[in-house]
Amino acid sequence: MGVTVEPQAFAVVEFDAATIARVAADVAAHAGLPPALPIRIVVDEQSMLSQARLRSVDPIVIEASSGAFEDRSRPRRLSQANVADTLARLLQRVADRRSSAFALAPAEEYLTPQEAAAWDVSCLGRAGSPFEARHRYDFSICCGFGPAAQEAFDVLWHSAVIDWAGIAALALVPTRGAAG
Repeated sequence: MGVTVEPQAFAVVEFDAATIARVAADVAAHAGLPPALPIRIVVDEQSMLSQARLRSVDPIVIEASSGAFEDRSRPRRLSQANVADTLARLLQRVADRRSSAFALAPAEEYLTPQEAAAWDVSCLGRAGSPFEARHRYDFSICCGFGPAAQEAFDVLWHSAVIDWAGIAALALVPTRGAAG
């Protein structure tokens, strides 16, 4: 796997670029991405925010604030579990976008918050994220805490195979449930 991590040496946080690259390669393989596919991960070690985004699908460029990879109980230290979780969400989305089943998915910048949240849940569930409760809460913040939202989460989390139409429809369920 052609994974590169920037910076190669960290000055503010105690991260190891080789560890991030190794975890990224494992996650990419699990997502079904070709082994030789170049992946560039740019970490902003000056930001402790817990944000990461898919900047580009071709070539694959992921931008992450260091807080997205940080061990929440040990500030400034790398958490391999958080690296894997963050990258699973984004690299599974890349794999999805390479499939004809996602040909109608909007570009990243045009996803509604609900569509992005639903797709995240689907990606993380398929990746086997160990943080289901955390992601259920994030989904609920975006899509609602009611029964319809919780049922949509469960379907998204547990669906081994899903296409864009399925994700988009489930992103709307909590809204329809609240109105009806």
